[in-house]
Amino acid sequence: MKRLILWQSKDRLFYSSQKGGTPVDYDVIVIGGGLAGLTAALELSEKGKRTLVIEKRDHIGGRCSSWDENGMTVESGLHKHFSFFTNMKDILSRVGVNIEDHFMWQKDMEVLLPDNKGTALFGTAPLQAPHIFLKGVAGNKNQLTSKDKRSIISFIFSAMKDYFFNKQELDRISVHSYARKLKVTDRAYAYLIVPSTTGVFYMSPEEYSMKVYLDIIMPALTKKVGFYTAPMGEIIANPLADGVKLRGGEIRLSTSVDNLIYEDGVMKGVRVKGGGTLTASNIILATSITPAQCLLKKHLGDHEWFSSMLKMPASSAVSVQLELTKPALSDDFIKFGPQTTLPVFAEQSRTAFKHLPGRLSVVLDQAEKMLRLNDEEIYNSVIADAKKLGMNLNPIVTDYRVLRHENERYHIGAGHQWMRPEQKTPVKGLTLAGEYTKQPYHTTTEGAVISGKKAAEVILKESQA
Repeated sequence: MKRLILWQSKDRLFYSSQKGGTPVDYDVIVIGGGLAGLTAALELSEKGKRTLVIEKRDHIGGRCSSWDENGMTVESGLHKHFSFFTNMKDILSRVGVNIEDHFMWQKDMEVLLPDNKGTALFGTAPLQAPHIFLKGVAGNKNQLTSKDKRSIISFIFSAMKDYFFNKQELDRISVHSYARKLKVTDRAYAYLIVPSTTGVFYMSPEEYSMKVYLDIIMPALTKKVGFYTAPMGEIIANPLADGVKLRGGEIRLSTSVDNLIYEDGVMKGVRVKGGGTLTASNIILATSITPAQCLLKKHLGDHEWFSSMLKMPASSAVSVQLELTKPALSDDFIKFGPQTTLPVFAEQSRTAFKHLPGRLSVVLDQAEKMLRLNDEEIYNSVIADAKKLGMNLNPIVTDYRVLRHENERYHIGAGHQWMRPEQKTPVKGLTLAGEYTKQPYHTTTEGAVISGKKAAEVILKESQA
């Protein structure tokens, strides 16, 4: 339906997109300035929809952001980029970013074993570079016995078979339970399965389902995986935000939505902290799962359609970023440290933080346990376990930050996937976006982009009806 300009103030146009000429401030209000929300806003503003993005933080980008925290530049955590992330590549190209200029392919999976047990090397893409993968399986004789290698090969082939013929059953069992069922040896489990699983979603194999694991691993068997060589805010979040604004959209930071305006079965706007009211023909709820649940429970807690979504469990993550007087590692490729609190870590001073002499980013294991510790306790744990892996960090640390991401992701554990909602809801004026909504991927940048695109498609299709 064509928009009608009702009146114009000094710095704003007020539109009506509704029958009867009811004035609204915006065509669409997007709650949440992460990758899903920014993608939806870009799609809609590009089609002429007057769009506002509301973000409660003082920086844009959600889990793809970087910012200054008390004098230290930090980012939300280590992220990977798979070569099959085509939607991510497309959306960034539309704002002038060729993402391939800003990441480096991971050459192998290097596992640093604690207590001077050496290093194990494995290929990252068995079907794309089988010679590297087979060399890793045949090698590492000091780390893996023939029995260990046979058990991991059995695990791989059984998983591939079940993924094609028994996929839904795999969502009912954790990676850990599946490995135990196939009698994977303790050493193979610790040195291979733990690093490969924590390296994908930064969670232990006990915490998520075998199907979720294979949903990302199976496409990756023939593709490459890389990591970003610049802060994510600079190459992802900020260009997308600029793209929204260049297309006529607005972005408000440090603005918290206290309530949705839901009247007569229709979502009509939001109330922000401090008492302000903003109206719109459409609301896209693009926050992470826990804030989305909190907002919806106030108005739609008894609505049957939302019942499974409102029960979805959430998971947390904790990361530590350290500034150093020199690099902690000889290169910036992502490393793995099984049987320590440093399952995944990387030096970043040659890539994302070239202005620093040394910069180590660590994603910690046992996030729920770590959240109960104070920053100094977490720091001391990282320093102690880094030493077990051959890194003596304490003399070279100049500053550090602990980043707590409490209940920010939907839990990808066994039996949870059926709870994921569609982007289109039965409530007029309300659409969902976010990696927890239905799309092919789980807690990834590609999944967030797809969900944002799907949310925008819902609104565009309805506006043409």
